Amino acid sequence: MGRQRRSARGVQWLNHYSSAQSILVVGDGDLSFSLALAHAFGSGENLVATSLDSYDTLTSKYGKAESNVTELERLGATVFHGVDAKMRKRHPCLKMRRFNRIVFNFPHAGFIGQEQQDHMIKAHQLLVRRFFRDARHLLRPDGEFHVSQKTGQPYDKWQIEELAFEFSLIISEKVNFWKEDHQGYNQKRGDGKWCDKEFPLCNGCTFKFRVERGEPEEPRSRKFTTAQRESLHRLQETLDAATKLHQEKEQQLFMSQQQLISISESLRSCKHARRTLERRLKEEQRRSKEFTTAQRESLHSLQESLDVVTKLHQEKEQQLLLSQKQLISISESLRSCEHARNTLESRLEEEQHRSRKFTTAHRQSLHSLQESLDVVTKLHQEKKHQLLLLRQELISTSESLHSSEHVRNTLQSRLEEEQRCSRKFKFLFWSMFILFLKFCIS
Repeated sequence: MGRQRRSARGVQWLNHYSSAQSILVVGDGDLSFSLALAHAFGSGENLVATSLDSYDTLTSKYGKAESNVTELERLGATVFHGVDAKMRKRHPCLKMRRFNRIVFNFPHAGFIGQEQQDHMIKAHQLLVRRFFRDARHLLRPDGEFHVSQKTGQPYDKWQIEELAFEFSLIISEKVNFWKEDHQGYNQKRGDGKWCDKEFPLCNGCTFKFRVERGEPEEPRSRKFTTAQRESLHRLQETLDAATKLHQEKEQQLFMSQQQLISISESLRSCKHARRTLERRLKEEQRRSKEFTTAQRESLHSLQESLDVVTKLHQEKEQQLLLSQKQLISISESLRSCEHARNTLESRLEEEQHRSRKFTTAHRQSLHSLQESLDVVTKLHQEKKHQLLLLRQELISTSESLHSSEHVRNTLQSRLEEEQRCSRKFKFLFWSMFILFLKFCIS
């Protein structure tokens, strides 16, 4: 484990970081790692801490984020919010600066599946690759990238060293990452409902990369013309937008499924109440043998109202069944869109690595990829419109169910009132009959 030390000139050290170095910390969650460095140095003058989330989102996701930001600013550190690790060189406050150390601890592309799944591994690799691509321009000639990551399966499949080599970065050292060396550091999941929870740091290592001497600033496989670079950049941005839209559709589908479950439960309870009301009505019909004409008419109207409610429930059940079928079809379409997006992403990466210059066939392939991506985007928009219509239909169905339940309660109260009147009538009839008998006997 590393130790905090102080040099003769008053420079503070924490492991492989010193207060004299210009340090950029990327994707720091609740900014606790940056705060640990600032506390160890006694100052954050040469420290720049960034987070992906905006300030409001950051403070709502993490309990200690607000106090960490306040303390970092008090120590003189620079804090930026809403900075994407994949587009860091375009940030107006960072693109003109250069750093001795650029730190990215435990990069993660989000919880969209299990870690051992292929699409998850590719998503993580894409995140790290874009980080190296953009952040490389922010590194000083003698600077280093420090990427901390778990080792073992499935994390070894990320092949971080190979990803760095694509950008002429070679590994200079690989050391163990010990959380105890950074007092106050809390590694956060950063996504989902458990975003403020810690994850286990078993077998964590820090990979140190530096620029390979004598190599051009970009790999040979990336030497394209300006038009080709712009075309690839536009295609990549469109693919990012399609990925974000797909994630939003998955979240909307999950919310619609939750609404369907609640409507199904309401239907089951309403059906149970209807059956109970029918049983009570049949019992009352068997129990009473004599009713006046008005009572028979009232009971007949109650029966008709109950039939109307029953028919309405059957229609709502059919509407619910149709809505479930539509949701199933939308889910299948989303899965097919995700498959198409993954296919386009893999083909895009192959095109970027394969050739030094584009032939006519390559340009045609890129054009066909762009057309396929436009079709996928249009399909997403159609599915979004279908989902909006379905949500409106579910809202109207819920309102109809509420009105049906109000009618059922009204009918039930009227039926109970009629039963009480019937019992009073029987009591009066037998009382008069007994009085008549007594009068005859006397």
